[in-house]
Amino acid sequence: MVKKSKEISLTLGNFDGVHLGHQKILQELKGQKSLFTFSNHPAEILHQRAVPLLTTPSQKLHLLKQAGIEQIMVAPFTRKLSLQSAETFLSSLKQRVPFTHLVLGHDAAVGHLRQGDRREIDILSRKMDFTPLFQDPLKIDGEVVSSTRIRGLIQKGDFERAALFLGRPYSIYGPVLPGAGKGKLLGFQTANLSVETLCLPPLGVYAVEVIRNGKLYLGVANLGAAPTLHTNRTTQLEVHILDAKESLYAEEIEVIFKRFLRPERRFSSPDGLKQQISHDIALAKKIGVIPFR
Repeated sequence: MVKKSKEISLTLGNFDGVHLGHQKILQELKGQKSLFTFSNHPAEILHQRAVPLLTTPSQKLHLLKQAGIEQIMVAPFTRKLSLQSAETFLSSLKQRVPFTHLVLGHDAAVGHLRQGDRREIDILSRKMDFTPLFQDPLKIDGEVVSSTRIRGLIQKGDFERAALFLGRPYSIYGPVLPGAGKGKLLGFQTANLSVETLCLPPLGVYAVEVIRNGKLYLGVANLGAAPTLHTNRTTQLEVHILDAKESLYAEEIEVIFKRFLRPERRFSSPDGLKQQISHDIALAKKIGVIPFR
């Protein structure tokens, strides 16, 4: 009796956001599920421009693991890599993961100048002994789900439609960084998250939900430079979590944006800011749970 070879499915791409279109691809992976992705966006190398990301590296890995991906390979996209042919690139991957199936999005192309299109992948599949599968685009309300479209929605602050395409509420996930402690002096301890590489909604103050160790908290977040307490500071996300008194330094938390409360502005005194924060907290408590969750 001939022993059947183990089925190993591989997909590859940037997967920024791990949105519903990505999830449709991931659902097609059979047997051992493997994925190759990049630690940076290819446009940084190919077009010399930064692309604001939907997910931090840790959030992307977290979402991919939640989707059941067993093996995740992450590598930087470099100029050297961009010059590889599709055959060279796929051959090197097959040495690492002897995949039997390659699952790709409808517009995927591999290798130098995207020469590894659907026709080339079909040729290579016969040469390298794997089965190719290209997924049709996912559409919602007649619109193709894409990272580019979701970025546009977030930048406008349209969290409801962004959530429709993401398959979850828009959020920022990452480790809590050390802060200057100025919020604590006002009586409002904050957890600070870096947003340096991320696609962001309009700057200002938001009612948020915070997930910490599987528990849900309400909170108020300032996305901006906090001009009353700081000078010449880059944009950060500062979150005051209601009913969480201890320091969260180095913990990973998820901040879910619920509703825009007000634009960020400079107050004439710390006392004026303190009164406004108290008002923001009272309003956030009234808003409660995200209605479209």
